[in-house]
Amino acid sequence: MSVAVTEVRRLTAKELEEARAKLSQVIRAFWASPEGQWLRLELSAAAKAFGARLREIAARLGLSEAYRRAAIETNLAEEYRRAWGKP
Repeated sequence: MSVAVTEVRRLTAKELEEARAKLSQVIRAFWASPEGQWLRLELSAAAKAFGARLREIAARLGLSEAYRRAAIETNLAEEYRRAWGKP
């Protein structure tokens, strides 16, 4: 499906709130569907060994702490809240 974009503008706080609600509703409905439940199981099984290996590597290299520091230094949480229109 192709949608032509004729105008780009910032959403108002109300529009952002409505968009978040719609998006959440669609996502929840998909994951609750039989297809979503099947996909969740398939994705979890496929990623299990990979995820475990990544956690080992991150712990050995201290990446968790490095990522946490980078998020703090760049004020990531506040930027996300601002982008989503949350106080």
